[in-house]
Amino acid sequence: MTTQHSGKAPISPIDVVMMQGVLIDWCIRHGVSLDSLECEEQARRIVSWFECGCCSESLLRDVFLPPPFFQRH
Repeated sequence: MTTQHSGKAPISPIDVVMMQGVLIDWCIRHGVSLDSLECEEQARRIVSWFECGCCSESLLRDVFLPPPFFQRH
């Protein structure tokens, strides 16, 4: 039995934990359960962006958790 590799570098455990944090915060902000299909789809989006070069926590948070446009003071 042979396995196929995607040619992508493996994601480090530290990066997995970082992306999990972004995902958890996204789920909390949007009222989404961590075991939902919507959460799974969002996790795939986060990993995809990471693999395309958006690989810092601050960049991922800017993309997936932007501050509200209008803030009340």
